[in-house]
Amino acid sequence: MRSSLVRRLAGSPSVRFFVLGAALFGLWELRARPAAIHVSPALEQALATEREHALGRALTPAERAAATEEWVEEEVLFREALARRLERSDPIVRRRLVQAMRFVLEEEGPEPTRAELEQFAATHRARFTIPASVSFDQVFLADGEPEAARRALEGGAAPASIGRPFPYGSRFEAQREEELSAALGPAFAARVFALEPNVWTAVDSAFGAHLVRVTGRAAAALPPLEQIAGPVRAAMRDERRDDAAAQQLASLRAGYPVELPAQ
Repeated sequence: MRSSLVRRLAGSPSVRFFVLGAALFGLWELRARPAAIHVSPALEQALATEREHALGRALTPAERAAATEEWVEEEVLFREALARRLERSDPIVRRRLVQAMRFVLEEEGPEPTRAELEQFAATHRARFTIPASVSFDQVFLADGEPEAARRALEGGAAPASIGRPFPYGSRFEAQREEELSAALGPAFAARVFALEPNVWTAVDSAFGAHLVRVTGRAAAALPPLEQIAGPVRAAMRDERRDDAAAQQLASLRAGYPVELPAQ
């Protein structure tokens, strides 16, 4: 009789619904017991210190507790986001996680030695070389006759006493070709860089006619390391960081089989 009663109960729709509900509730209870959120004394102090720096003063006990509680709430939301796999459905979350992982792969390496800096600068010489420059005097004639002015200059007249006022003045020091080209035109810059020194020569610019006398030159050169150590160190770190990140990414990628669409 007891077995007959059990069979009737097992066949009852209401009993089957009750059993299914109990099973689902049990699964929810298992899911509802995540790992504990542990707030260590060191973490609590770090949270308080960060908040004190932001406020510029010491925290009250209530503010200290609030800082910890905010972190706990953030941790809850973070864990829920991972549990719900939001990185799969939200492209912004995915992008930020990818960016954060790139930062992890690009962690700073050891400080380069002087020998390494010198070698890097020599290997990338063009990047750190100071371009050639030229210094010169000029007399602005606009569209006047240059010969009389040239004779006066060669006779010892001061450049400032001849010609017309010029916006950039009469003396140019250590001008790079790119700078001179931007100020007075590419043709003027190319001509001045080709002039013989200490000879007054007629040269046209975008403003008009000039008499120009080159007074000095400096060839393109790689400066001593002491003068360029900062930029060399920064460039070397960037290159090392990029290389290290590329190698680590390649190593990680090798562990993931990739199935591409058939072509």
